[in-house]
Amino acid sequence: MQDVFILVGSPGTGKSWVSSQLQDKFHVMEHDSFKDKKAYMYSLINAAKERSMPILANTPFGLSEIMETLANHMVKTKPVFIIEPENVLRGRYAARGRYAAREGKEIPQGHLTRQHTYLERAQRLNAFHGTSTEVLNHLKEQ
Repeated sequence: MQDVFILVGSPGTGKSWVSSQLQDKFHVMEHDSFKDKKAYMYSLINAAKERSMPILANTPFGLSEIMETLANHMVKTKPVFIIEPENVLRGRYAARGRYAAREGKEIPQGHLTRQHTYLERAQRLNAFHGTSTEVLNHLKEQ
């Protein structure tokens, strides 16, 4: 049974970039290709049972729900939190054409607030946390 590493971070922290850099070391599972969270979670469980490499997953919804569901199926999860400085998030938000930034709108305050929540959660779980580059280097060592 393979471990499932779960990337957690606000929009713009670099989850997709980190995943793209690790495709030779992990079986990467992007949530965008699944229609609903139940299908995504059960695909993670099946991948953990069937794949020869650890799984790297982005979390589009509640981390607790993923961890609980996977634990109920005896899958070990390892959350990894990407925490970027506010100015980095603002810059990435402004650079993304698919967001409202192209219309001159600011990054939603909730994205910035969530960073603090994620940092507290990482500390409570004693989980690795750092910038996208630090997380990439950490996962390369796994």
